[in-house]
Amino acid sequence: MKRSITPTILVLALLLFCIPLSAAPWWGGYRIGLDGFDVPSISQEEHWSVTFIAEPIPALLSGPSVQFGLTMPSFPFTDSHTYLSVGVGTSLFALQEHPFDRSFRRDSAYTPRIDVLFLFDVQETSFTATSILLQPISFHFGDKQIGILGVHLVKDHQVDTWGWGIRLFEIIHYLW
Repeated sequence: MKRSITPTILVLALLLFCIPLSAAPWWGGYRIGLDGFDVPSISQEEHWSVTFIAEPIPALLSGPSVQFGLTMPSFPFTDSHTYLSVGVGTSLFALQEHPFDRSFRRDSAYTPRIDVLFLFDVQETSFTATSILLQPISFHFGDKQIGILGVHLVKDHQVDTWGWGIRLFEIIHYLW
């Protein structure tokens, strides 16, 4: 009986690749958010934002990030109001000793964020809007980041007008 050495090499390579990552800082995961918009080309129902996020410079606390995901209506779900979102963002600063520090069980940092998102209509395959999201109430907990009451400033490219939106909450969970 002849055994192949390829599976053994693959398992060893995977282990050698994962061991250094276990000591590295968190640099990627997903974000879930709940948004509402007042923009003519975007439906006015509530939208779930599901995004994959990666921070290519993991040494910084919640530093620059790139994002890719979907913004879709929560109920009823229709693909006519689903948007592909691509964006970049960063924390403005990180404050370790903040006023809410003693209110949280875990060690935290106050990290307000700003993100620029580009929304593309999935059904019509068209560039719909650009959003600048300011997340002033955001806390970083190492493997998670939680934000509430973010504000969107939205440029609607379909009818060439400005609008606004609210992000009620967002949770970023780092997986790797």
